[in-house]
Amino acid sequence: MTSCRHEQYLNMLLESSVDIIILFDRNGYIAYCSNSFLSMAGIPTAAAVKDTSLKEIYERYGYDEFVAEFVTHAIQRFSKVKSGERLLVDDSMFHAGGDRKRRFFTVQTTPLLDQSDAFDGMMVVYHDITELVRAQKQAEEAQRQAEAANQSKSRFLASMSHEIRTPMNAILGMGELMRTDNFDELQKRYFSDIQKMSRTLLEIINDILDFSKIEAGKLELVPVHFSLLALLDHIYSLTSFTIKGQPLEFKIDAAKGLPETLYSDETRWRQIITNLVSNAVKYTRRGYVRVLVDRVCKDGKDYIKIMVTDTGIGIKPEDLPKLFGLFQQFDQEKNKGIVGTGLGLSITKRLVDMMGGEIAVESEYGKGTAFTVLLPLIEGNSAEIQTRQNTPKFIASADAQVLVVDDNATNLTVALGFLETHNIRADTAMSGREALEKLRCKRYDLIFMDHMMPEMDGVETVKRIRALDEYRETPIIALSANAVRGMGELFINAGMNGFISKPIDGEQLNRVLSRWLPTGASSATPAESDHEIPEALLRFSELDVTKGISYIGNNAASYLKALHTFCTTAGASIAGVSAFLSAENWEDYRIKVHGLKGVFASIGADTLSQQARFLESAAKTGNYAVCRAETEAFCKEAFRFKDALTEILSSQQKGSAKRKGDRKTLAELLRRFQEYGNGAARGMIGMSDKLDELSAEAETITFDADADRRLQDICLSALSFDYAGMLEKTDKFIAQMAAVE
Repeated sequence: MTSCRHEQYLNMLLESSVDIIILFDRNGYIAYCSNSFLSMAGIPTAAAVKDTSLKEIYERYGYDEFVAEFVTHAIQRFSKVKSGERLLVDDSMFHAGGDRKRRFFTVQTTPLLDQSDAFDGMMVVYHDITELVRAQKQAEEAQRQAEAANQSKSRFLASMSHEIRTPMNAILGMGELMRTDNFDELQKRYFSDIQKMSRTLLEIINDILDFSKIEAGKLELVPVHFSLLALLDHIYSLTSFTIKGQPLEFKIDAAKGLPETLYSDETRWRQIITNLVSNAVKYTRRGYVRVLVDRVCKDGKDYIKIMVTDTGIGIKPEDLPKLFGLFQQFDQEKNKGIVGTGLGLSITKRLVDMMGGEIAVESEYGKGTAFTVLLPLIEGNSAEIQTRQNTPKFIASADAQVLVVDDNATNLTVALGFLETHNIRADTAMSGREALEKLRCKRYDLIFMDHMMPEMDGVETVKRIRALDEYRETPIIALSANAVRGMGELFINAGMNGFISKPIDGEQLNRVLSRWLPTGASSATPAESDHEIPEALLRFSELDVTKGISYIGNNAASYLKALHTFCTTAGASIAGVSAFLSAENWEDYRIKVHGLKGVFASIGADTLSQQARFLESAAKTGNYAVCRAETEAFCKEAFRFKDALTEILSSQQKGSAKRKGDRKTLAELLRRFQEYGNGAARGMIGMSDKLDELSAEAETITFDADADRRLQDICLSALSFDYAGMLEKTDKFIAQMAAVE
């Protein structure tokens, strides 16, 4: 082939290429450019730029955005290659083409060398990858939408599971308490069926809840030291009781050489084995269900092998590949009457995968099935098996100074009630700014700090507290309903010393007080509350009174006070949720529903707490469509609950006889409210308790309708720790009484 023909073919190859190809000489002048470059830049002919510097090209054609970007890009690369860099490959974007939209290129820059390997120029190849990038973005967006839809589905399942589980627990609990000795045989059979079906329904709900957690990535493994034999013994006892009266043999064989203690998530081990055993029992009419537990080694790793075999109906070969799918139940005609979601084995498979194990199944249709699970063996320490041992109750010394910071009055009431059981009369602050003011006026031994507060949150407040010389070492404990993984580390990094989640756990609080308050505590035990819970309140099915009281140290008086405080303050918070939704102020919306989540949980209103948790999660993840769709119903239900609770508490008060008070008595009450309110506003010890006692006293006296209304308003402000508002109302009332005289 002649040199001329060779050059002709080479030019044809270059000109037909869709890539932009440009050659520069050693001085940075264009020696060659492909037609694709001319077309992109809007330059008429190659002659117009041949032997032209980049600077000259910019001066002539720099009005074109592509040329301006290209020249800047090329100058940078020419400088790098000329200084000795060899191959440069990167991705870049340019405004290019007739539509002037951004196009994406992979750019490869290569030096041209002469015979002595000296720099003789540069070749740049621009490969258009715009469509590939767009396809990737579309795929990423499709995946994001699929994940969002999946998370939305999981949140819905979790929410609905909680909604259904609450009344189901009540049905089961009340069923256990019912008298059945006066039932006839038919009624006993009906009642037994109700109990069985209720338990079955609760199992289905729990399956859906677990599945939704796994799907949403919210299920966490919590390793502990536990006894494997004790776990197997518990499963044996439970299953034996379940199959009592059935023509079915159940047996667990534990091989010799098994470790006494394992270190793993005991709850998930129990769930995996129980799921497999329950599944075997469910599909085995007669014969046996056997569990073999042994220690094995595979690929150099130690495992615990759990094999569950049965003589049940078996599985058809064509159904085996679908066995661990979602909502799968096979052979519907043969399995008629067997209740379940079809989620059990799917959950089991996912749990095994999460734990780094394996699961396999063998089955012969009509004869039986064998499931084999391998779970990693990590030996534990029997001395560290967790048994809940309560720390001796800590009783604080009389001079212990504690401050509780929370923007919600109900939460403050709950915390104070708990602390009273430890002989602590704590001060309160309803904002970060108020806390800082009190700290400048008084020295505290321990501070409890809420996290999510408007304007200045707990983390920012602690930063400012630590800037005060006298509070650099003072223990500060986070007190927050935000108990997700990682929050403890966040609080510690922010300068706090510990974390207690809401609702408050009494034993956890006891340990914190024992560790951080000064030694020399009094041996005296605080007086037990003589308050009784009204019967009407105990019958209020939407409120778990027992749980609520446990969240306030089993202090009935403080619990009743917390309920009163809730009824008088919750309305503003609920209305705030609607207002922030209307304004699309999502940050304050999230803070407000977060606060309500903790408040409802603290008083024992679990259903509303879970609804608030659902809305908080939606706001946090940017799923504002869910917030718009669900908030109105939540607020309506929250107001209805508050009104119903208010009616119960009001009815109880109306049932108590009130004595008639005169003008002198009213004036004395107002004077004491003024005195104690000024003291409480200055942080004086005991003033909050005196206001509580005074409010209780005021409830026993009646004046005229207007005075009763205004006095009740003052009491409510006092109970809500709104001392400034209380003093303003009291001063105005006193002034009006003086004017009448």
